[in-house]
Amino acid sequence: MKQIPRKPFKDFDEMVSVLRTEHGLTISLPDMARDTLRIIPYYDLINGYKECFMHDEKFSSDIDFSFLYLFYIFDHGFQNILFEFSNTVEDYFKNILAHVSAEDFSIFEDEYLDKKHYRTKSGPILADPLLGKIRSVYETSTPEEPTLHYKKCHNHIPPWILLKNVTFSNAINLFRLLKDPQRYKICDIMIPQNIEPDQKYQLLLYILTLVRKCRNSIAHGLKFISFSARRYCYHLNFTKIMSFVPHQLLRWSDLKRQQGLFDIYAYIVFSLSLIPNSILKGVLITRLVDYLSSDFPVSSPNPALRIDAVYLEKAKLPSDLFYRLSEYNEFILSEQINLMHKEIAHYQKTQSASNHP
Repeated sequence: MKQIPRKPFKDFDEMVSVLRTEHGLTISLPDMARDTLRIIPYYDLINGYKECFMHDEKFSSDIDFSFLYLFYIFDHGFQNILFEFSNTVEDYFKNILAHVSAEDFSIFEDEYLDKKHYRTKSGPILADPLLGKIRSVYETSTPEEPTLHYKKCHNHIPPWILLKNVTFSNAINLFRLLKDPQRYKICDIMIPQNIEPDQKYQLLLYILTLVRKCRNSIAHGLKFISFSARRYCYHLNFTKIMSFVPHQLLRWSDLKRQQGLFDIYAYIVFSLSLIPNSILKGVLITRLVDYLSSDFPVSSPNPALRIDAVYLEKAKLPSDLFYRLSEYNEFILSEQINLMHKEIAHYQKTQSASNHP
């Protein structure tokens, strides 16, 4: 017997009709709506914001198709900027992981990937399969660059080269398998605050997992606005968090509301807290601030319904996000200026000493 699909095929005009008749969405320009659905998948545009604008399968009366489309554009522009945060965190983490591996083990792949340096398992992560996956990066006949170059031209593949071709997930899992001395050395570099070693490890592991999961949500077109990493949070200590993150970005009142712990804002706060370089932070913050301050178009039957304000609310971002980012940006800029003045003073003192033996 032939099955009847619960979700039968519909052409683009039929999709527009369903939105109007079954879901109560105001569509003043049906041709524009049809052309939009040819570009953006129905699921991404409609189901992706279902929790935001629908109740009992009906859209709110103040939401029309044009607003929904612009909301989607705003969301994806926001995601594109945030994607750079994860790239910076991944590069930083892999570089420190490689540095510690080379310093404590070796720069030869057979030595720094020797299982004697690692735990047999950490939770569900087993050493043998993971190390096998990492070795397969260079054991294949045609590895990716830059591993390929080192395999062809040098007698070893150092960890800072190999890790470029290792996935973020496998790099994190390798970190999980490290024994305490190397684990804690990495933690101390990336989180220099005075926090107990075990709690520092749990905090760093959570941040890396949060960043990876949020980045994957962006990269694979998954539901982003309702992103949550709650299931990966391992009893974080609020006091330790507040000693790590800048006070300009996160407040005790946020934590009490569980804002900035598992959500998109947590991704922003923890990424900026982890990145050690003020210039990199400033670049990322400036891009985000510029985006939030841009004159983004508003299209709605209700002129008071601003897309940027609605987005902050639905994504559970602070309503004063622009102010917080701007304040933190001013703080790190002042740090850069103070550092520059110290360097100038040191240079002048050195020059003076060399001119007066």
